[in-house]
Amino acid sequence: EVERGVSTPFTSIPSISLYPVWSPNRLTIAFYLYPTRNLFRKDAGGAGAEQRLTDSPNVQFASDWSLDGKWILYSESAPGTPGQRDLWVLPMAPDGRAAADAKARPFLQTPDNKWAGRFSPDRPPRWVAYQSNKSGHTEVYIDSFSRPGGGTPISTGGGVYPQWGPGGRELFYVSPDFKLMVVDLKTTPDSV
Repeated sequence: EVERGVSTPFTSIPSISLYPVWSPNRLTIAFYLYPTRNLFRKDAGGAGAEQRLTDSPNVQFASDWSLDGKWILYSESAPGTPGQRDLWVLPMAPDGRAAADAKARPFLQTPDNKWAGRFSPDRPPRWVAYQSNKSGHTEVYIDSFSRPGGGTPISTGGGVYPQWGPGGRELFYVSPDFKLMVVDLKTTPDSV
């Protein structure tokens, strides 16, 4: 409560909650909750209890919620490969709950490490930007949301934390020397 200068915990479970992601209508927040290490949601106003979104033995970190409200993008630790993460998507309902009979599905499952995924600001999303170490060091890539196929490299010489510009024509990221970089994008329906 900013006016009164009073703060209260958002989550009611005494635990570690990380990587919050706002729903596009700003009414719901999805986040990682320890010790389950899975995704939960809660109404942004703080009322009510946390509700579990996923159930997996693997660690999951939310990274984005599509602007059409239909998808949460998250990274999940790949079984048997410590430190390696894949990108997954979870279908969501308009009220910020998991869609009826929602089943999470892999977006990108490859031998490299992928994380920090971000949907393009289209409705529905056309592209996903993410960081991966498939080149031997961490770079930023873009891939088609509907037909992922290996990704197009965007950064050169390293890059992390991709973020789309509001119109989807720019992609920002941080270089290894901590400089904010921007790339102008020219996209067609099938390529970047």
